[in-house]
Amino acid sequence: MTQQLDPNDYFSLEEMYLLLAATDGNVLFGFPGKEVFILRDDDPMAYAQQQLIAKEILTPEGAVTKSGAFVINKLSAYHRSKKYVRCNNIMFSFQEDNTEEVVLIIEAEKNKYYRLLVLSKAHALKVLYDGFPLIAREPGIDEKTFLTTELTNQEKNEIKAMELSEPVFNFEVFHLDKYPAEITEPSFYQNWLFFLYGDKLISLDVARQQYQQVSQYWLMKVVFDEMEFPYKEVAQHG
Repeated sequence: MTQQLDPNDYFSLEEMYLLLAATDGNVLFGFPGKEVFILRDDDPMAYAQQQLIAKEILTPEGAVTKSGAFVINKLSAYHRSKKYVRCNNIMFSFQEDNTEEVVLIIEAEKNKYYRLLVLSKAHALKVLYDGFPLIAREPGIDEKTFLTTELTNQEKNEIKAMELSEPVFNFEVFHLDKYPAEITEPSFYQNWLFFLYGDKLISLDVARQQYQQVSQYWLMKVVFDEMEFPYKEVAQHG
């Protein structure tokens, strides 16, 4: 992403939880809970408040500014979601009352700084194309002849023994309104890990430990379906 970044889009976990409290929310799905810092000897929430004042999200008296209200609304929308998709370091949330946009949190620095955004579906797709080489990958000529195909036992053994190297694309889908809430239940949770084995695109169903070769078309169908992208976007990015 090469666009100019707004420093007010970057927050610590403490800052986000402090703002989320204004909506009576207490969980940011996919991120560490408040217990990781609430019992610390220092006072992280006081420091977070000072940082929010410096960013003009709060006034010196602790009132919410106009910019702060916008951020709180974004956090509230993220918190209320019943569906989340994780793409490596990005968590996307979906809103039932606004299907044209997604609210996302990017982990800019692990367990330290996060970026909070609201994007159109078209812009979110561009973020994936620009940020993940496997999404932008050109399909092999033979990939037009299959969607998925089984690997030989030798290939599976070699893949299991090898150390994964970039590019790797982790894709997780959470449906919080589906039951039973177990990682082995596909309607509730699915997790695919995509990577290259030579020139072959491999998918690992993490929960079931199932490996298979997949085509680029199958990968993109999974992404488009789960991200709820309109298929008209294919012509613009494909």
